[in-house]
Amino acid sequence: MEKNKICRDEFFRLYAAGEKNFGMAQLEGSNLRGLHLEGASFYRANLKGADLREANLKGAIFYDAILTGADLRSANLEGAQLDYVKMGNANLSDANLSGAELDSTDLEGTNFSGANLYGADLYAATLKNANLSGANLVGANLESAGFDGADLTYTNLIGAINVDIDDAIIQNTIMPDGSTVVGSDMDESRTSSIGWKYPRNLYLCDLDIAVLNDLRNR
Repeated sequence: MEKNKICRDEFFRLYAAGEKNFGMAQLEGSNLRGLHLEGASFYRANLKGADLREANLKGAIFYDAILTGADLRSANLEGAQLDYVKMGNANLSDANLSGAELDSTDLEGTNFSGANLYGADLYAATLKNANLSGANLVGANLESAGFDGADLTYTNLIGAINVDIDDAIIQNTIMPDGSTVVGSDMDESRTSSIGWKYPRNLYLCDLDIAVLNDLRNR
């Protein structure tokens, strides 16, 4: 073990003693299911493939950590700092990430189905082929986030800002202005005046007449 790195046994000893600083911890594949880790620091820790189902990680710090393939189903990550984290192929279905920070985070292939990302900051995050079906992204910051091949079926994007979902899968998706896209052909697109990519050849429900007329005149 490298100096200053916390091994699995040491982690559980510190956890039992009420400690919350687990920076650089080596916890690959560890079973941390249901643990109460509110406000804990996992700075640059290795949690690859770890089981964190139903864990309380509210306000936890994971800056530059590795969570690739981790199981975080139904975990509470409200307000957690996940900037620059490697989380590819992690499972965050039904997790609470409201207000979480995911600046420049690698989320390729990650499962966010049914997750709550209300007000989350996903600036420059990579969401290629991610599953966001049924996720709540109300008020989220999606500036420079990449959605190539991401599944946005039944995703709620009301009030989300800087949205560019040109290359995503869109079915019954609620757009930032509250309109619902039932289905779309994403081969060709144009940007609407309300700031998100608007694909041609789509079917709309509850779309404001003024917006529809604007599209017709383009």
